[in-house]
Amino acid sequence: MIRIAFTADTHLGQVQYGLSFRAEDYARMVRDITISAKQHDCDYIILGGDIFHSPRPPVSAVESIKDMVEDFETSHRRVLSIDGNHDNTNGKWLSLCGCAALGEMELYCMNSKDNQHHCDISGINGGSTKQILEDLDELIAYDALKDSEILVMHLPLTEMTGFPTQLCCKDIAEKLKGSSVKLVLLGDIHDGREAVVDGIRFIYSGSPEITASNENPEKSYLLVTIDQDINGQNTFDIERIPLHPRKQITIRIESEADLKQLSNLEAGADLLGPMYHIEFDGSVLNAKERICAMAEKAKAYFRCFPIHVERQIKTEGIDRSGFKTSLSEIVDEDFKDDEEAKDLLMSAIPLPVEEAIELFKKFLRKKGLKV
Repeated sequence: MIRIAFTADTHLGQVQYGLSFRAEDYARMVRDITISAKQHDCDYIILGGDIFHSPRPPVSAVESIKDMVEDFETSHRRVLSIDGNHDNTNGKWLSLCGCAALGEMELYCMNSKDNQHHCDISGINGGSTKQILEDLDELIAYDALKDSEILVMHLPLTEMTGFPTQLCCKDIAEKLKGSSVKLVLLGDIHDGREAVVDGIRFIYSGSPEITASNENPEKSYLLVTIDQDINGQNTFDIERIPLHPRKQITIRIESEADLKQLSNLEAGADLLGPMYHIEFDGSVLNAKERICAMAEKAKAYFRCFPIHVERQIKTEGIDRSGFKTSLSEIVDEDFKDDEEAKDLLMSAIPLPVEEAIELFKKFLRKKGLKV
């Protein structure tokens, strides 16, 4: 029997919302996965890309992975990895941390503790969709996937994104015909999702931390148990092991009465104290100052920002030719037939700047552009 802990999109080094304690939250989830992997007697931890938030991670982020390797690895345990689109350096940083970089080798043979059971695994570094496809075609051309039963990749696939992308599971399954691949472990989508196409199981672990305020708060990593059936063929049992990131709560302040909600804020000094996203309407007198004072008095972790309302200009009796009165009209005019771009821009308008930037980055990556 071989056991694997698989996670992706840890985004170490991200100082979310400019709040320094959030960087430590991301590091804590990596430590929790390492502890849990040891408790479940895992033989391998596999990192599925976007382990670092950027190609030049801060020292603290690098130390988090080095600590994982030092804490987890023994004579029979190993940490394997690929890059994602955020940390795309051909595995250099992860190799420096002591990880075995799957994206740099054709095949890696995983063995059980008693060396009686093995399973071959391959990986492709993330980046542009075009480059991923070229690397996949190269692996296939050289029969590198002939014996590999697990493939690790980092890219969005249409069936599980909720929006159209350049590739779908069917495309990958078609390319993998003739290979031995039965399981594709995926990074990039921050929610835990899966599909089975042409007998191949595609599965995202999701991110272990909440990387956007509107993200699914249910987080987990994958525990993959590889065993053998009566014919000696490998079987794959997959379980989601829950993780417990800092709770995040959104509160809207649209009236004086709503301010009473802030009397029940929990202190954030505790390691697991919640983080509050507090939105306020401009009609509430001195809303921002009063909210900040109340939250700081409660010693709560919070961010405070206005509710973005699109305001229409009164145009009665005005010649409106060549004149657009709202953001929606501007977008409609400037992006006439590009429905996808229009939807993106309209959804980004009310978002805080950091979240809007992440949305634009995802859109550009979908278009095959490196960001």
